[in-house]
Amino acid sequence: MKSNQSLSPRVGLLILALVGWLNACDDGASPAPTRPKISAQGTAAPGYAVTDFATAFPTSGIGPIGLAFDATGNLFVGDYATGFLYKFGSGGGVASTATQVNATPIGGLPAGLTFGKDGSLFLARQSSGDLVQLDPSNGTIIRTVASGMTFATGLATDPLSGDLFVSNVFSTVFRISDFASGAGTVVPYPSINVAVDGIAFGADGTLFGSGRGRLAEIAGTNSATPGAVTIIGVPFSDGDGMALSATPGTPFLYINRNGGIITKVDLTTTPPTVTDIFTGGSRGDFAAVGPDGCLYATQSDRVIKVTNADGTCLPPPLGPLVPTNPPPPLPPVANPGGPYAANEGAEVAFNGTGSSDPGGLALTYSWDFGDGSAAVTGATPTHTYADDQSTPYTVTLTVTNAIGLSNVASTTATISNVAPSVSPINGATIVLGQSFVSSGSFADPGQDQRRSPS
Repeated sequence: MKSNQSLSPRVGLLILALVGWLNACDDGASPAPTRPKISAQGTAAPGYAVTDFATAFPTSGIGPIGLAFDATGNLFVGDYATGFLYKFGSGGGVASTATQVNATPIGGLPAGLTFGKDGSLFLARQSSGDLVQLDPSNGTIIRTVASGMTFATGLATDPLSGDLFVSNVFSTVFRISDFASGAGTVVPYPSINVAVDGIAFGADGTLFGSGRGRLAEIAGTNSATPGAVTIIGVPFSDGDGMALSATPGTPFLYINRNGGIITKVDLTTTPPTVTDIFTGGSRGDFAAVGPDGCLYATQSDRVIKVTNADGTCLPPPLGPLVPTNPPPPLPPVANPGGPYAANEGAEVAFNGTGSSDPGGLALTYSWDFGDGSAAVTGATPTHTYADDQSTPYTVTLTVTNAIGLSNVASTTATISNVAPSVSPINGATIVLGQSFVSSGSFADPGQDQRRSPS
């Protein structure tokens, strides 16, 4: 592929506009002035349909950028020029005070948005070069998660590790880890400089970046070579936000382009086959896939929704796509096996290997056998009940996954009484009319009351 060293369209516009915007936005108090709206109406290719989802954003060429869905399907939109954060339900709406989340604009040129695996909302800021956590209820900054990332722009959550990834357009993608209770650790992730803008993860953890006439396919955190980069050439230089196929191996993706076009890139061919599915729009920046499987893409003054021609989203030609912000992880499922049955005093083998975790995370096991004994760990422990009882024992298994989510399930163990065994009595000759005294012993595997035979 031919190297392209020119600046991306967003960078060029930003350099021309920074002086005015920094005074208006970066002080965190003054919104940018209202500007003429640019129509985002365009034409969908056969098989697709495009409708307005959220409209009336003020614009100077760069409008809303950050998109992130919360666990209940609300779409949060960050407006780059004004610093306002908006929240829309499943029906969309108008960018207004009714949908505006924050009263005071966010400074620092807000760009990418994402929800973490724990449901926290994060924002990358370009001129501040940092990553902050936002309160989704009022849009205020809770804390700075990471800093020192020049021109922090794209933002995505790794579905495997839960780490956050930030693009800086000019050179690399940063990985932020260990940020749960303090400042995160920031390291460059790709093995080479990739200079991408929009970034998105595939379901298998592969990271894709778009920019400067190419795609960067970056090996995921679970790969044998994390961060290894494969460059894929594309015949356009204005690629930005992306949506990825949910098909294993990511055979296709969509790119929202600065030139008002959304392009499908089929990676099963060499070179990739490109097809424009939407043309005639205004400036496109980031994109997101909702829990409904539909594609949402920014334009200069609105967010559009891309579906199949019949309004569906999950089947082809549009889908299936990977949700940009998957819902919070589900807890594991405990399965203690059973019911079990044994005699008192006999060893019982328990089996909890039927337990599972939806995310494939490792599990730890804790057993309560219901007889007052100490808890036991392990997937397949054994236990001996000292005595029977009139009702079955309740056996409880608690499984916990690697991120601390737990689940509890119970079964029963029916323990039967076992008749005692009597040892042989020494033989003797018994004479009529004389007393006979002897002694012996018996054993009971349980704890039944014992009496000495005589």
